[in-house]
Amino acid sequence: MTPPVVNEHGVRRFAVTVPAEVSQAARVRRLVAAHLRHWQRPELVDDGTLVVHELFVNAVTHGSRAGDEVVVEGELRQAELYVAVTDTSVALPTTDVPCEEDEHGRGLAIVEALAASWDTRRRGDRKVVWAVMPLNRHPVPSRS
Repeated sequence: MTPPVVNEHGVRRFAVTVPAEVSQAARVRRLVAAHLRHWQRPELVDDGTLVVHELFVNAVTHGSRAGDEVVVEGELRQAELYVAVTDTSVALPTTDVPCEEDEHGRGLAIVEALAASWDTRRRGDRKVVWAVMPLNRHPVPSRS
């Protein structure tokens, strides 16, 4: 894990490389939450960790093989939180609509609902899936 850094533009960032195993998802969530709390952005913890969790599980499930590693990155910029997950596949993710009975297949829909934007790009022979969340987010009212 690289320690969190702040560059000359005030951007705070972290990066961690973890085994491409679903069992690492809880560790990744804890790391993201810890960085957001350290950066004094507790309002981003729930949604930020959920977005990273979905990107990470997709990378492990659809973009990696046994023995691969996944890179998880985060940047707290002036007006937004940028998160990215890099896996070892160049195949782009799909956003299929799952049936009501399906237990899986909603990850990118969750990312799309919580992030202002998300997309993919290639980094050599790897794929990066990233999402951006604005810092001035307003909580969604509860439906009680």
